[in-house]
Formats: sequence, structure tokens, C-alpha cells
Amino acid sequence: MKALQMVLTSKFFPLEPLPKPTPDFLANLKKKPFDRAAFYVLITLQAPNGGFPLSDTLANLFGFESQEQLLELYKKQCREDRILKINQTVWTTSMILWFLCFLLKDYRSEWGGIYERAEQFISKEINDLEIEEIVIATGRKGVRDRFDIGEPNSKIKRITRETITITHVRRILKCQHNSGLYPFTDDLVKSFGYESAEKLQTAFYEYRNSKCKSQKISQMNPQSGQNDSTLFLPLCCRRSKERMVQYI
Repeated sequence: MKALQMVLTSKFFPLEPLPKPTPDFLANLKKKPFDRAAFYVLITLQAPNGGFPLSDTLANLFGFESQEQLLELYKKQCREDRILKINQTVWTTSMILWFLCFLLKDYRSEWGGIYERAEQFISKEINDLEIEEIVIATGRKGVRDRFDIGEPNSKIKRITRETITITHVRRILKCQHNSGLYPFTDDLVKSFGYESAEKLQTAFYEYRNSKCKSQKISQMNPQSGQNDSTLFLPLCCRRSKERMVQYI
């Protein structure tokens, strides 16, 4: 009896060269956006721990000739000394999160694992939810500034560290009952960028089940969680991969 033989054929498609860091970089990018070639380059730049260390190649993806220029982009958006003292790989990794979301969104189904590992790297390095939120928000501002990406048009305006005002704070405080509870009113729910209380509750449960290590929080439901706004608000605003993708 003859053994079966399997013949496999492979086709290789050449990748387009990446835009050069020239004065016309942004103009050229608008004519011809990043494609899969940029995605494959990013794969090679991710370290085993999930971070994206500073390198000339990484700077080139942003149209810069040097690593220092990429760092200056982040520093320009940051106004807090405690952030500037953090490992610089955290800075660059936070910008890559948004680079993926904004500039490689057509390949979202392929970069999920890369994104998650990068997000985990930031969380482990910082180990502080408040600082982590600032770091990621600063990375977002840097990418938007560099690539001239405007704010999305949306009927529901989400509050971020960049847009929050005293008016937003007063509006949220008005939602509090005498008991201290924050019920799911339309105003409160929309402040978080959700269309309904049901969607906000779903986001809370997803975060609680997948991210929280605290047993106390894992047993909490959204209504009871609202009794402690300092605990509940950061949980609902946590930018996991799904929320960041929805945000843009």
C-alpha cells in the first residue's frame, strides 16, 4: 500500500516599503495609509514581556528620524512629573496601543494578542490604576497630535481626562441620592459614554470577571459598587481592549 503524499504550495506576496521619515511623511501617509507591512514590523518590535522598547525603527513608524523625537512627542503631552519618571518603554507602549487602534484598525482581528500583551505590560509595570489611566490617555494624545487625528463625532460625548470640566463633575454629583447611592440615571450612564444602563452594567461585569483580582470587588454588583464612587468610577472607565476600540 502506497503512502499518501501531501504537497503544499505557498505564495509569498511582497510587502510595500514603509514611509520614510521625511518632511513629507504625513502628506505621503494620507495618500497611502499604513498597510500590513507596518503591522508585521510592529510584531518584530514587541519584546517578550509585551512592551515596545524605544528604537529607531519604532521612531520611524511615527515619521521621526531619532528616538529622542519620539520621546519628545510624549513629553509634550505630559504635565505630570510622576509620569515622566516612569520607564520610557511604558510611554512608547502606550502610544503603540493607539497606533494600532487608529492607524491599523483594518487589521484589528490580527493584532488582538499583541494589544493585550502590551496592555498587560503597562499594568504590571505601573501597578496603579490612576497612573495607568494617565499614561494611556497621554499616549492617545500623542498619537492624535502626531497624525492629526481629530476627535470622533458622536451623539454621546465621553468624558476623558482631556475633556472633563467642572460642569461634568457637577452634573455627576447631582445624580447622587441622599443615601450616597448613584442610581443608573440617563445622565450618569451617558457620562460614561454608554447608551443605556444595561450596557454600562455589562461593561462592569466584563471588567469585574476578567480583570479584578480582589475578591471583594469580584463579588460586587454595579448598584452596590456605586456606593463607593472612588472604586466604581475607575472600574467603569477602565480602558480594556474592547472599550478602547469602541472609544475610537
